[in-house]
Amino acid sequence: MERRSSRAPESGWRWCRASSGATAGRCGREASRLPAKRAPPSACCWSRTTSPLLQGFERWGRFACVAVTDTGDGLDAATLGRVFEPFYTTKPVGVGTGLGLAMVFGLMKQHRGFVHMYSEPGLGTTARLYFPAVAEAVAAPAAAQRAASRGTETLLLVEDQEMLRRATLRTLRKLGYTVLTACDGLEGLRALSERRGEIALVTSDVVMPNMGGVELYREARGEGVTAPFLLTSGYTGRPSADAIPPEIALIEKPWSVEALSQKVRDLIDGHQSK
Repeated sequence: MERRSSRAPESGWRWCRASSGATAGRCGREASRLPAKRAPPSACCWSRTTSPLLQGFERWGRFACVAVTDTGDGLDAATLGRVFEPFYTTKPVGVGTGLGLAMVFGLMKQHRGFVHMYSEPGLGTTARLYFPAVAEAVAAPAAAQRAASRGTETLLLVEDQEMLRRATLRTLRKLGYTVLTACDGLEGLRALSERRGEIALVTSDVVMPNMGGVELYREARGEGVTAPFLLTSGYTGRPSADAIPPEIALIEKPWSVEALSQKVRDLIDGHQSK
């Protein structure tokens, strides 16, 4: 993938407001996974610039723009009109979750920015992400500056996306935990059966091929596993109770190290105190 950058037209506007430095990159990666035939990496291009006055979700103002363009098949009007719907996908069952662009939409709205998609059949697709620009760097909130909570227990990490699984594995290991991994719910259930006495907590993605996080939770409870569960989801806002029972803890992606570590520690300590 080629990256191209252009300097902002006004030198006083060098920053954009986002909860973490990874947010723009994560949104860009998800925005490039469009619900059509995927273009090869060499056919994609990233660019950055600062826009003139544009209307976002909540206000007018200056925005920093991250644009992702491909030369794939493009999308027709009917598909383009649904790309931000949660769980909508044109990919085969078990391949696409339909949450990637819904997560992008939610993240941009949280940051008081917006996302614009343009596509035509045969002409590829362009996604533009607009983050509110600010004149000076914004200090991190006090809550984000707290030291991450640590531990030495054994955890089971169930995640089908290899890149995210590796990143979460590194994070939890740096916090002192011993981490077992599985790429879907079926592998996770086998690990729980084989080493249930060792596992202090299970953290699992919600939507995965073969068996998702909620089904894994129910199967594990049926087999007598009592370890707490922490589900992760890229869909902003808690889904309905039918999708995720209220007794299961949930953390939204992208999570911060501080948020994940505190959630893990609270669940383990709460379970041990019962």
